[in-house]
Amino acid sequence: YAGGLYSRYFWYQADMWRLENQEIADKLFDLSVNMGTEHAVKLLQQAINLTTGGHLAEDGLLGVNSIVACNAVDDDVLAKTNELYQCFLKQADARYRKIAEDDPKLACDLDGWLERLYRP
Repeated sequence: YAGGLYSRYFWYQADMWRLENQEIADKLFDLSVNMGTEHAVKLLQQAINLTTGGHLAEDGLLGVNSIVACNAVDDDVLAKTNELYQCFLKQADARYRKIAEDDPKLACDLDGWLERLYRP
């Protein structure tokens, strides 16, 4: 039952299934469940802009422009895809560390967040 809810409210509602790179799509899904779709998509948009020099709106919406931009990176050399994925992880890592820094009550969760982030 829970799997159906996650599929409907995260995977399909946010159009994650349209991303061609499964590794990035899976990580976006996982981060969306953990921190909310808007925050997770913003991190992906930031990573796309950082790795491509693009000017994609960092609005937290996985719309057509974000999907096309992510899939265009996927069409490039495999190393470029790895660069995008690693940058995406780095953006999420920084967000988790900032949350822990800003709210000491949440600092005890940082290790768990980071372990989940770097789990394949």
